[in-house]
Amino acid sequence: TAAIWALSGGPTLLKLLGHAKGLNCVCLSAEGARAVTGAEDDTSRVWDCTTGQETGVLQGHEGVILSVALSPDGAQVLTASSDESARLWDLRSGITELTLPGHTHAVTQAVFADFPLPGRRVVTASYDRTAKVWELRSGARGGGGSSAAELITL
Repeated sequence: TAAIWALSGGPTLLKLLGHAKGLNCVCLSAEGARAVTGAEDDTSRVWDCTTGQETGVLQGHEGVILSVALSPDGAQVLTASSDESARLWDLRSGITELTLPGHTHAVTQAVFADFPLPGRRVVTASYDRTAKVWELRSGARGGGGSSAAELITL
């Protein structure tokens, strides 16, 4: 269960109920109207922060969700999973637009990168000790074609 609290303290304003197992991550839209949660039940859920109502379920990963992010324009969701992939979702339809495979262990983090243009690339990090940059237009790693762009090797 996730909860929305008033910063001034006091009782819980809203509870976001719907996941079958524990939550791992949450993100809020820039204006604070929507939240996205990721959980141990292999799903991400989209919430209306003014009503507490679930407005969408993102299903398709075959492992727990470890990271969620909203695109700068709020139209897409990026998820990272223990199934060794990240996915880009259309928020309106709930359909996977791109699956980003290529890591050999759980993907622990996926974020939108604001270079060179906002929302055009994402960066994923994994227990395989790599971070990768992905071009969103094609799903190819790095800036060109299918070449890998491993930024960090730990």
